Amino acid sequence: MVRVQRMEEYAQLQTPPVAAKPVALRADFSGGSSVTWMWQGCHLWLSSAEQPDIRSLTCVGVDSVPSTARAPSIDQIREALGAVATLHLP
Repeated sequence: MVRVQRMEEYAQLQTPPVAAKPVALRADFSGGSSVTWMWQGCHLWLSSAEQPDIRSLTCVGVDSVPSTARAPSIDQIREALGAVATLHLP
């Protein structure tokens, strides 16, 4: 890993997001009052001699209200990667 950048995004939604591990889906409907939802995550810039064309990975947590939103932990990222990739930290 070369660099890490934290990120977050906000959305105004009338209904809560529908979560389906490992993907979060969200829908917005017009009319009525809305709630602010957000997700937090990180961009990882990568470097690998074995796979030089893979340069970055974006990891985000499931949408939540701002007070409970959390970026995924390193262990959660490793679990999501499974056998597809191995993440080695400096």
